[in-house]
Order: sequence, then structure tokens, then C-alpha cells
Amino acid sequence: MPKPVEKYCRECKTVQPIGNFQEYRRPDRPSPGHSAFCKPCRNRRRREDGLSKTKNAEKKRARYAENPQRALEQNRDWRYGLLPGQYDAMLDDQGGRCGICGTTDPGARAWAVDHDHNCCGPGRACQKCVRGLLCLRCNMGIGAMQDDPDVLRAAIRYLESHKKEVVGHE
Repeated sequence: MPKPVEKYCRECKTVQPIGNFQEYRRPDRPSPGHSAFCKPCRNRRRREDGLSKTKNAEKKRARYAENPQRALEQNRDWRYGLLPGQYDAMLDDQGGRCGICGTTDPGARAWAVDHDHNCCGPGRACQKCVRGLLCLRCNMGIGAMQDDPDVLRAAIRYLESHKKEVVGHE
């Protein structure tokens, strides 16, 4: 099915380019959807309703506080283009351990879904991008090294060249 290039705004009742509509992902659909209202109408409605991004974030945090499992499920599955159950299957394949250091402690609320940032760009991912599940420390570590194997190899060489033999310490 071809991607739409235009969409009808239910608020201002005009047909506009699809780029004027907020894109969102749904767990039950393979491709992204778009808001029913164009961005200017959506922003105006939010201002009129008194719903700033901060208030929306507070409402979301409150919903997640009531049901923490919801936050985990939302982040671990559809955010990275994973189908329901794929996260759990990946964790089982890794023996319930971090894909790098092998710890059983994720160090956060859930295991980080590691993905290749070069595939879809920052803040986005698809199933092809996903590499595995990592603990918080390993995920932050490779992120700090910009997911660059050459930088990681240089870090290893640096650590090995500065390793000192400690004699007399018990």
C-alpha cells in the first residue's frame, strides 16, 4: 500500500501535506500513523485546553505510577518496532543476561533495547536496527563511545597499555 502524501485535518477541514501531521507508532500496526489534526490545530487545541508538554508528561508519569508494567511494555516492545513477545524472546535467547557483560541485573527498570543509530537515525528504530538487550551500564558505555568499534578498540588498547602489575597487594 503506498504511503499517503496528504491528509485531511478534522479541525481546520483542509487537506495538507502529510508532514504537517504528528507521526506516531502503534504496537498493532507495522507502519506509523498520523494525528487526526494538523500540527498548528493540535498545538492550538493543547493551548486552549491548557495542556502543556509538562502537564502531559506529568499525566503520563501518574499513569505509569499506577501501572509500572505499562511503562515497561510500552518502552520494550513497540518503541523499537518489536512485536509483542519479541523482547521476552530476545531476553530468553540471551539467557536472561546482558549481551555484553553477562550480568543478570539490568541496572534500570528494564533491559535496554540496543539498536544501531545509523539505521533509522536518532530517537527511532525498526526491527532491523535492534541488536540485543543490554544492562544500563553497557548501553551507556557503548553510547558514550558513539557505537564506534574503532573507538571501542582504541579504549581497549588504552586500558591494556596502562594496566599496571600490582605487586605486594593482597
